Amino acid sequence: MIPFRRTCGMTLLTDWWQSNIDALAQLRPAIYEQIHRHHPIPVGRLIITSSGFTNLIYEMDQPSSHTAYHCDTPWQDAEAHLEIVPPDSHGLVVFVGIGLGYGPLLLLNQRPSIPRIVLLEPSLDLFCAALRALDLRPLISSDKVEFFLGEVDMTMFEESVARIAALEDTHILRHAPSFTWNNALYGALNDRAYMLLNQLNAGGGTTRKCGRMFFHNRYENLALLRHSHNLDLLKGLCEKRPAVLVAAGPSLDQSLPDLKACQGKCVLIAADSALAPLLKAGITPDFVTSIDFLDLNFEKLTPFLNQEWPFSLVTMIKATPLVPKRFPARHLFLAFSEDRPHDWIVETLNIKTLAPSCSSVAHLSLGLALILGADPILFVGQDLGFTTLCGDHASGTIIMRQDLPQDREIFHAPAINGGTVPTDRQLLSLKKHFEDIIASTPRHYLNASAAGVVIDGAPAILLDKAIHHYMQQEMFTVTSLVDKAIDTTPAVPVASFIRRCRSSIKHIDVLRKTLAKTIGLAHQAKGHVADLLKQSRSIPSFDSLPQTLARQLSNFDALNRSLDQQEPFWIQLLELNFEILSENDRWQQKNQKIREQEGYLNWLSVELDRIDSVNQCRNESTATYRQTLFHLITHLHQETTLLERKPPGRERDLTLIRLYVHTGDLMTARRLLPSLLAAHSSDAEAMLLAGEIMAGTLNIPMANQHWATAIELKPELASRVTALRQRYADEWLGAADRYANANEGGDNFPHLLPIWLGRADALMAEGQQLPALTALWKKHATCLEEWLKAEKWQTGELILQGWQVIAHRLPAIHYHRAKYAAARNDHQAALDMIETALSLDQNKAQWQAMAARQLLALGRFNEGISHLQKAVSIDRSTADLWEEIGENLARSGDFNGAIMAFERCFIALPDHIDVLRKMGDCYLNLHQPSAAIAAYEAALAKEPTHNASLVGLANAKK
Repeated sequence: MIPFRRTCGMTLLTDWWQSNIDALAQLRPAIYEQIHRHHPIPVGRLIITSSGFTNLIYEMDQPSSHTAYHCDTPWQDAEAHLEIVPPDSHGLVVFVGIGLGYGPLLLLNQRPSIPRIVLLEPSLDLFCAALRALDLRPLISSDKVEFFLGEVDMTMFEESVARIAALEDTHILRHAPSFTWNNALYGALNDRAYMLLNQLNAGGGTTRKCGRMFFHNRYENLALLRHSHNLDLLKGLCEKRPAVLVAAGPSLDQSLPDLKACQGKCVLIAADSALAPLLKAGITPDFVTSIDFLDLNFEKLTPFLNQEWPFSLVTMIKATPLVPKRFPARHLFLAFSEDRPHDWIVETLNIKTLAPSCSSVAHLSLGLALILGADPILFVGQDLGFTTLCGDHASGTIIMRQDLPQDREIFHAPAINGGTVPTDRQLLSLKKHFEDIIASTPRHYLNASAAGVVIDGAPAILLDKAIHHYMQQEMFTVTSLVDKAIDTTPAVPVASFIRRCRSSIKHIDVLRKTLAKTIGLAHQAKGHVADLLKQSRSIPSFDSLPQTLARQLSNFDALNRSLDQQEPFWIQLLELNFEILSENDRWQQKNQKIREQEGYLNWLSVELDRIDSVNQCRNESTATYRQTLFHLITHLHQETTLLERKPPGRERDLTLIRLYVHTGDLMTARRLLPSLLAAHSSDAEAMLLAGEIMAGTLNIPMANQHWATAIELKPELASRVTALRQRYADEWLGAADRYANANEGGDNFPHLLPIWLGRADALMAEGQQLPALTALWKKHATCLEEWLKAEKWQTGELILQGWQVIAHRLPAIHYHRAKYAAARNDHQAALDMIETALSLDQNKAQWQAMAARQLLALGRFNEGISHLQKAVSIDRSTADLWEEIGENLARSGDFNGAIMAFERCFIALPDHIDVLRKMGDCYLNLHQPSAAIAAYEAALAKEPTHNASLVGLANAKK
């Protein structure tokens, strides 16, 4: 692939410098200027390999030589990249170090479906060597390729790759010999590039997977506008006061005694995961932060729903609505970060203070401390590594895992106490995010964690020393400061927000009319193009199209241009349309190849399909958006009307509470309950509503009490109570289904299964069976059978332990526990468990057979036979156990007993022919050849080719 000249049998270097430089001057003038200004220092010596290709021997500090490519043919080295990037890849490829360029050239040639190749080469000297060594003009002239040379501007790099890295997979390819040559240079660039691309990929991947959840969470949380505040109110509130940011790393356990001494001397900001260990230690934070969009995150706070707390909750607008709507914090702050889909909301609400971009809840805590004006800022429990194998979080944390993760690459990073600590790329990415915030915002940062990874810019300090040095001021109460700020701040402008939403709905209606026209035109045009393709008409361009089709396409194009001009509006729907954006970019590339290979008309056909698919998606997303905005402003308007109604009374109060319950805002509803119940203690509807609120906030005993009162006052409410029981039980059964299935990987916490099943059980009436419970058990029972066969006993027993809490409703749980105990040869435990199952349901043949097996294994023969007889009377198929008994008796020499057992099996299961043969074998052992012959012949009468019976018959006749 690379030209070279041979003279007198010698291979001479071809100097490509001028050709490459001319191409740069013409096609990439900025790089040309960069090279022109640079005075290259030799990085080594270019050589020709024995196979005639250019290689480089690096200039090294060590005396040993080191080449840019290990193979005699450098293309063979470069082919390793093709194994990493599959032939059908459509994503981004980033080279960290390009060597002499063999890798990028090969990839450009062999992976034509790759739309973007970005070359990061931090050594201009090495790049100059590459310009001399190889013909790089294919890279220079390709619009797929982008160069970042020398000191890489990471901001420009991010802008360049942000869209494709978010939409598509990313491959990072490293020129390993360059790392060996100068690891400090290439390693640092590699780490920065990896962290950035990982963040973009994760953000894009998360949006692709969970974009709809982000969208719906945001608008559900906006129903809380009247009961929340924005971060402007907290700006500078705790200026120059120390802040302690508490995360739930394992080292938090060691810090709890000193943290108790911090209260009242600092702003105590806790991540939601740290709340449980803090409250258990008697430590009440000033703020709790929450960020996670999954409903699983609510579980971190569920133990604390039945008490009003004095601290404020700060949650991201995209976080799961269960947290702000059901947690009883004193004040709620909805935080917005820079995020294009909600820019219009930030503008409408006149929000000036944004939270930083957050990769974890701890970053939100840090952002909050900066907004408050706190200084110094101390990290506690911020391990960012696996500082113990007992768990990845502090003791008492609700959601945690044990041991090192098996599905991640483990690294060892410098530890604050010396040595190193195991960590992974995800935690290192979080560390880098901290360091970026620290570097960009001047404050005094200290790492007071008892253990963990070093955070650059936050020197390590012992917490007790930090308290002694920085917390000697007079005590202060953060709650009082927040209360005062809220009292003196205008309310959220709900009315102007409603007006903006109404305006958006009108705009959506106009767009949907345009979309309807484009979809109709696309359908007509596709039909005409299909007819032309059937006729095999030669149509090389638009100008050759029939007039009717050309007119349709012109109108179609004009309408689509008008839609595409609405880019600021489509940004609001980015999360709903994210998947189609990725597909659209890929589809366009594919269609362009069709045009080149198959002609204009075929291209037009697939282009119409592509644009129509985009518009169909837009049509669906605008319908969703319109409905979402309509429901939101309807709620806010009804709330306004009810709150302004004078005088308040039973109907108004009931309607207002129902409104909040309907949107899931159970905490606001619960706070209105006492006055309602005090005035209407004998009101059945009020009691029904109270029961629902208590069920949703996990005061289940009180819910049952209110529901019982409601039914007593008004018996016809019984069916509504049953429906409410099912609805709230289904919430927890759904959580168990999503997050406690014991499958490897993902969000999976089987230790929470008994908690969720226990809540569902407490909500269900006596004898009430739920379809969701039956479906969940069926799913888990299938897994239990698979794990039993695979001898994954520990996994199965963990799940069965969780199901114990609800076994009184599902006796089959005891049966499966018995099977696992029997597999471990613990026959007494298995017998105890199966007898418990039979005490709840005696009419299961397999259970009776299981009891028989355990009794026989324990030597309790008569009891075992009794259970087996019961099993066969219920289901004859269980008689195969008689065959097992017969085999055991025959092995022990009791041939008469064995014959009786085989007879019983055959009577119940006459198709078990081999049982007759086994009877014949027993008669032979008893020296009764006539009986043996009769048994063998009976078997052969049913199956003449039954080999074992033929052999037995021959022996008997001897």
